[in-house]
Amino acid sequence: MRVLRTVFVLLLFFTSFAYAREPTRVCGRKDWKSLSFEDVRALKTVSLKGGTCSILYENLAADHKKWSRVFTEKDAEALRASGDLVSLPREGDFGYEFVRYHPDFDKERRWTRPLAKAVLLDLVAEPFFEEFGVPLPINASLRTVEFQRRLAKKNKNAASSVGLLPGSHSRGATFDIGKYRYPAWILGPKPESELRKLRKELPEKEWRLSNEEVMWLRTRLLVLESCGVIEAVEEFFQANFHLEVIGDVDALYACFFPES
Repeated sequence: MRVLRTVFVLLLFFTSFAYAREPTRVCGRKDWKSLSFEDVRALKTVSLKGGTCSILYENLAADHKKWSRVFTEKDAEALRASGDLVSLPREGDFGYEFVRYHPDFDKERRWTRPLAKAVLLDLVAEPFFEEFGVPLPINASLRTVEFQRRLAKKNKNAASSVGLLPGSHSRGATFDIGKYRYPAWILGPKPESELRKLRKELPEKEWRLSNEEVMWLRTRLLVLESCGVIEAVEEFFQANFHLEVIGDVDALYACFFPES
């Protein structure tokens, strides 16, 4: 009986694994593997719910931009040398006051595509700072495929780095905006257990985004998504907003002034 139970559990696991890697339908279509970027853009709805259609759209948008996946740190180094990856604001740089990095977001990983940096700072972080007078929490940006594989071993919620629908962080144009903004004196890296303890000790207003801040972000991200500037998802298990930049300020301008 125990052997049969073990076999059943293994079959269930591998069936679920295969389904997760190759769903029957994506964006409501069985022929989803043949869909183009334009096809999916027409099929998807504007929302922050996420799902396989959103993941497919992120990957096709990155392909459309010719942003290939960054597999290793050596690949990232080559992209930094060519200017295809640029640093997020460092202390003393313009825009540094607009952002607050998560304690576990290492300085060595704070890289992104030039267009993605411009959109994040100009259309999200700076307006957020002007509205609330506090920095925008940034939890993650570029993750190489090899880094994502290591992360998946200890974080079951981490996006897949393999298969037909891999996560978009390896493209270099994706960010996670946190709903927790830790005080600047909390330096990392710190394990989640220690951060959880700190959250219990500190007044909630010192680390959690207010309802007004969260609603502002939801509204802003939905507007940018509807205009084809980003693809965004609100995640609740990790308490953040995941977004990939797919357009620029021109797309936003054309959205509001189509006849210009």
